[in-house]
Amino acid sequence: MFDQNTLKKNRRKFIANDKFTELISKLFDDHFFLLNNKFFNNILSIGVYGWESILKNLAMERLHLIDYHNNSKYPIDITDNLETLQLKNNFFNLIISNFTIHKIDNLNGHLSNIKESLANNGCFFGFTLSPKTLYELRTILIEYEGHDRNRMYPFIDIDDIVKLLKKNKFIEPVITSNDFKVNFKSILSLFHNIIKLGEGNATIYRNPKLSISDLCNINKLYQKKYNGILATFEIISFICYKN
Repeated sequence: MFDQNTLKKNRRKFIANDKFTELISKLFDDHFFLLNNKFFNNILSIGVYGWESILKNLAMERLHLIDYHNNSKYPIDITDNLETLQLKNNFFNLIISNFTIHKIDNLNGHLSNIKESLANNGCFFGFTLSPKTLYELRTILIEYEGHDRNRMYPFIDIDDIVKLLKKNKFIEPVITSNDFKVNFKSILSLFHNIIKLGEGNATIYRNPKLSISDLCNINKLYQKKYNGILATFEIISFICYKN
């Protein structure tokens, strides 16, 4: 489903965005209370967000970072493909997935890999985006083009996450979702922010880029339908354990 070269380019385009960075940091801070303890020998963090909150809220012997970008202040391991992570078995006490699982083709295999790398009673914790994310934009694009032209990520819903966690025999799953509304000045501002977040469409069969004329027309439709450029981001949080 995903073009790995485009995913790699998108990861390199990530730029810290104050509006979203503060939001994600607050989500991490609010959810760390769900953890059974606050000290871990080895923590693995996968993705662009979260390591600041990890350092602030948790005690650890070592934090391992596998990141989607290379502008972190901390040493990181950069991987070109999360599908083929090479992780030590029974090693990590906590693995945190930061907005990555909706970009993985073989999610079942990825979760199996995570499970094998967790120590007994280890915790898997993280966030991802649901299909409700950017539904306003999806609606406008379908209305403008007449059908769904595969211009956006498919994302992943709560039911699929629950099924895959249970299939891989994670225990005590707790899954919640939160909606956030964000206003943008224009459709261009929305698109630029999506790119800065590393969330540009990387599906293999994505359609050609929109023209300036298309963008102007879409902006007008969006403004008329939603009285502005309002975008919804639904963030799913999950936490579970290895028996």
